[in-house]
Amino acid sequence: IDEDGKEIDSEIKKRTISIDLELYKQIPYKIVLLSGSHKAYAAHALLKGGYADILFLDYQLAKKLYYR
Repeated sequence: IDEDGKEIDSEIKKRTISIDLELYKQIPYKIVLLSGSHKAYAAHALLKGGYADILFLDYQLAKKLYYR
C-alpha cells in the first residue's frame, strides 16, 4: 500500500494469499492494532486508504502520526 492508501502491484502481492482489497474494504468493522513509531507510514496509508475503521496505536506511534 502506498502513502495514498492505494495498492501497489509488487512481487510480494503476487506471492501472498489474501482477499482482494476491495472486498476487504467492504468488511463492516476492520480493527487494526499497530505498535511502534516506525509504523507511522503504514498507519497513515491504512487511514488514507480506508483500510481501518478502528485503529489501536501505542502512544509513540500516535504521537508521530499526529505530528506528521
